[in-house]
Amino acid sequence: DVTAGGVRAGDTVCVTAAAGGTGHLAAQWAAAAGARVVAVVGSAEKAALITRLLAKWPDAGHAVVDRSTVAPSDLPAALAAAAGPSGVDVAYEGVGGPLRAAVLETLADGGRMVCVGYVSAYPHSGDDAATRSTTPSAPSLPPDRDLFWGRARLDLPGGRVVHGDAWGGADARAVARARKKVLAAVAVGDVEAVIDQPMHVGLERAADAVDRLLSGASMGKVVLDVAGGARG
Repeated sequence: DVTAGGVRAGDTVCVTAAAGGTGHLAAQWAAAAGARVVAVVGSAEKAALITRLLAKWPDAGHAVVDRSTVAPSDLPAALAAAAGPSGVDVAYEGVGGPLRAAVLETLADGGRMVCVGYVSAYPHSGDDAATRSTTPSAPSLPPDRDLFWGRARLDLPGGRVVHGDAWGGADARAVARARKKVLAAVAVGDVEAVIDQPMHVGLERAADAVDRLLSGASMGKVVLDVAGGARG
């Protein structure tokens, strides 16, 4: 459910796709709760965005990992260095594949991973092996697709827990409460909601909006303004 991560003040929280539609909000929400954030992004532009957003909490020691500057084989070490010796307490993970595996390796004893998608495999190719996040410490994880859609909860050694689908397990009332809290925080400026630019106006641009979302280039929330087309 939406409280599966159980973020507490003093936690180290790793957010992947941290400049994405939900990731940039999750990173700020964790920081506002008193956590130290390790934000993982895929470009210098995205690193600049999340660095700016997290600058509101300058004393927390947040870290940003730009995957575009790190060789895939070096990613686990880069994440471990950013997380620090105690590891990651909570991971908000929506990429899947090798990145999810690398984050899993940094998860501390008692840590929680909340899976919110596996965008590295969208649209799904059908190749389960390519979307599996198996790691040395968790060799029997199911493919990302099955983990997510099966809404699995996996208990791993060291008291670590992987929640396969944070969205599907949430009841409507919990979602409504969370939405109300987030919108209130945005309204008073505690959290900044970033809209990817340019916005897509008119229903005829729906395919363009989806393409933008899947491109990996978007920053913030991709928005399709259906009514705007009618007003235009």
